Amino acid sequence: MSEWDFTWGLKGDALIEAQATGATAWDWEWLAKQEQLKQKSKKKSKRKNKKFKTNPNKSNGDD
Repeated sequence: MSEWDFTWGLKGDALIEAQATGATAWDWEWLAKQEQLKQKSKKKSKRKNKKFKTNPNKSNGDD
């Protein structure tokens, strides 16, 4: 399999874009979706972390 096999069937601007970037439109869509999932995951973990953070000004009972 050639490193350019991913360009088979592409024509015009889609072919030029794929050759210039090394990715097809489908690859870019997949990457965008993965980035969205990553951002959602970060937001969820930030919300989860906020629930468990303690207030440094409050006593935790160790006094």
